[in-house]
Amino acid sequence: GVKRAVRLNVSGAFHSPLMDYARQGLGEALTRAEIAAPRFPVYLNVTAAPATDPGEIRSRLLDQLTSPVRWAQILKAQYDDGARRFVEVGSGNVLTGLARRTLGRDIEVVTVGSVADIQRLAEAAASPDAA
Repeated sequence: GVKRAVRLNVSGAFHSPLMDYARQGLGEALTRAEIAAPRFPVYLNVTAAPATDPGEIRSRLLDQLTSPVRWAQILKAQYDDGARRFVEVGSGNVLTGLARRTLGRDIEVVTVGSVADIQRLAEAAASPDAA
């Protein structure tokens, strides 16, 4: 069912079995990391399902090192669960285009590229007038 494939200019074979060599080190780091229950569900790359249990999140972070990202399924699950605004954090807008291709051109996508942008977005979201 693939309609198009694009070679990505990335520095590693992330989210593939070729990353298995890093699994032990990441597992040790995740064991030491404090992971608290999130205020909002985290949609897992491995399952495309939301999670709030810190143990499950920790385990799936390790799994995603060598597993494909279920991008389209995650977006559709978030949309089905009521998400109507998507935020891309970073210097580019690659994910914005992918989100629009997955969910349609009419979805709301905000791109923030700096700390100041993130602060403005957070302040706007916390405003009583925020929809």
